[in-house]
Amino acid sequence: MKPLEQREGAMESALLTWDPVDGASTYQLTIYDRTDARIAFDQTVAGTAREVPIPGELCNHDLVMRTRPLLGGEWRDWTEFRPLPRDFVLGERRGSRPPLSAGDKPGLLLMFTIDTECSVLRQPQPDPDRVVDELIFGDFNNGGSPGGIGLQMDLLEHFGFRGTFFVDVLMEFEHGQRALERTIEAIVERGHEVELHVHPEHLGWSAEPHAVELAAELSKGGMHGQDVFRRVLELSVDLFERRAGRRPIAYRAGAYRISDSHFQVLEEFGIRIDSSVQPYFNSRVADWMRTRTQPFHVGEVLEIPPTFVLLNDRRDAWETRALAPSFGLGDPISTLPAEPGDPPLVATFVSHSFQLLRCRDSRERGAIESFEDRLRLGLPADVASRFLRTPLKAMRTFGEGVDEGLVAHVAGLLRRVADRPDARCVTYAEIAEARDRFWPAERFPPVDRIALRDRLQGIAISTGTRVFNQGLLLQLAGQAPVGAPSSASVDGAWVEGLESDGVAAFCDRLGSVVAELEPGKSLRLRLRTLGVTSPERRGALPPLAELLFPVAALRAVAEKLGVEAGDAIPWDAPTFCAWLELHGFEILGKRRVPRGSEEVAAIDRFTEKLEWLDPIELRTEALELELVPPRDLELDRQIDDWLLPEAGGSLYKSIRPGWEVGLRKIDKAPMATRTTCLLALMRAGFEILAQEGPIFRLLRPVDLPDIRRFAGVS
Repeated sequence: MKPLEQREGAMESALLTWDPVDGASTYQLTIYDRTDARIAFDQTVAGTAREVPIPGELCNHDLVMRTRPLLGGEWRDWTEFRPLPRDFVLGERRGSRPPLSAGDKPGLLLMFTIDTECSVLRQPQPDPDRVVDELIFGDFNNGGSPGGIGLQMDLLEHFGFRGTFFVDVLMEFEHGQRALERTIEAIVERGHEVELHVHPEHLGWSAEPHAVELAAELSKGGMHGQDVFRRVLELSVDLFERRAGRRPIAYRAGAYRISDSHFQVLEEFGIRIDSSVQPYFNSRVADWMRTRTQPFHVGEVLEIPPTFVLLNDRRDAWETRALAPSFGLGDPISTLPAEPGDPPLVATFVSHSFQLLRCRDSRERGAIESFEDRLRLGLPADVASRFLRTPLKAMRTFGEGVDEGLVAHVAGLLRRVADRPDARCVTYAEIAEARDRFWPAERFPPVDRIALRDRLQGIAISTGTRVFNQGLLLQLAGQAPVGAPSSASVDGAWVEGLESDGVAAFCDRLGSVVAELEPGKSLRLRLRTLGVTSPERRGALPPLAELLFPVAALRAVAEKLGVEAGDAIPWDAPTFCAWLELHGFEILGKRRVPRGSEEVAAIDRFTEKLEWLDPIELRTEALELELVPPRDLELDRQIDDWLLPEAGGSLYKSIRPGWEVGLRKIDKAPMATRTTCLLALMRAGFEILAQEGPIFRLLRPVDLPDIRRFAGVS
């Protein structure tokens, strides 16, 4: 790779400076490109300043620098990596873009959100009279540049963007009406969006009777119950409307504390969009929501979950990381490719009003005790005792200076979005106008997109989380009475149920039926195809569950519901015919039995998931065959691997979560058709992403247990 100075094309100059080291006149300067995971510049320089030319194609990369001095003929320790100067990272100022319109077809939508809130527990020097100034406006009265909401608006406006500020309206009960009013005024006056954020703990500081009563209810069981949530939301929406002059469009629960029952209440108050569902932190929602990373419907509410990414900085030590200001995260989002024909990829960035300030975070007992002492000094005794009623387990404060590393991270992300032709930074008002165009109804893609970044290997790719998981199966399961399991039986002239319990049982039952058959008689056999069991055997499971969900999830849910599923032979009609002919059966006649209306409706509902299976086989419920058995029937139980229900399981277990594999063997299976082979892989847990010539791209999706393990939660 050519040095930066030898690159061709447009260049921008970055004037880099660093602190001198006594006795040193020579330094080694290194610029590392965290986007491409490589060293971009590495030279020995004289003095403590150097103007470095940066090629235009690298100017929006995540570039960091460090130096080390030469002392006494020896190179000394490196400094920590730090960002390049802010003016270089920002680049040229951009003009504002018009709102999203009906003709736009974006590939990426960035929701840049700022939870606008404050607490004395986040102040370095706790002071209720200064908490709004410091943690919302970033003003520490020390002559430094403010680092609160004004700085975040500056960054957004530099690129012509508008952000969404989720304002904690109940802070009025603790910090007064004027605190809330001037917060909203500062945001709206600059053309940004204000939406509803709720931290109900502020109610405990109010002397107003209704707030005191509600705070008492909250102290008993929190806000997860529907009735108390309805009362809190009613109070919050009313206050929002009085202070902002309109009703909120979108909502984010404080600390992501949302429950299943809250969505109905959000509907009641006309809130069209929620952005609270976090898979591993505080949200008490059904498991089917926890692996969703892209917009989805919960009733009439469109959920746009906060974005997280998968990150690997150490070998086999994957972790989840929220898409938020983080100097170490880099930008795995803005380069994710759009999928033709799909709705735009949505990335929800979550910042806080104070999050670009320097943070001090400690779990050391000494640091915590020192902060507790400052809390007692800065607050009235009764107030301090309420804060310290429960001993603090950690100390995390923000203030007294802007963190330039975080500013560079945010600016770099915004610049890359601004540079991408099909990307937009949008507000929830724009999303509300476009939701019926991009997300008109419930949609069940095979996976939801998520960024995966392996910095050890320099890999940043788009992968997927599992949508068709055990939680969704439970959600879709109906309340129909459970029918008795069926078994091999003769219905008039048709023999049925031989395939219902796997290959071994099928061989045994078929051998018994043939042995009892009168000489010269043909055998009339009805076989249910693709492993889909009969409605009476399926019980409360939804139609076609066997095609939609991995067999492990299917069996786990079937056990909970008291039904049997997952054991029927998952072959299509041609595979059954090929197997029978291989064993000497002569097929005199055959007829496909079409699926009933419920199963056809399921095919139409889940078309994205099932698109890789042959449509004729999908719409075939059973195969009716008239057969002449061989004179001496010998059934070979050592069949091709692709014909086994567990086919694909070993391959699935060998693949890391989130990684793809290309499979070419499908066309080489002796008897199994492509549909039978693909279904075996889907039952094992793979999702099929695409076909490229003879190769199928398979994904081992990231599942909820993977997310919990990466996040370090049980």
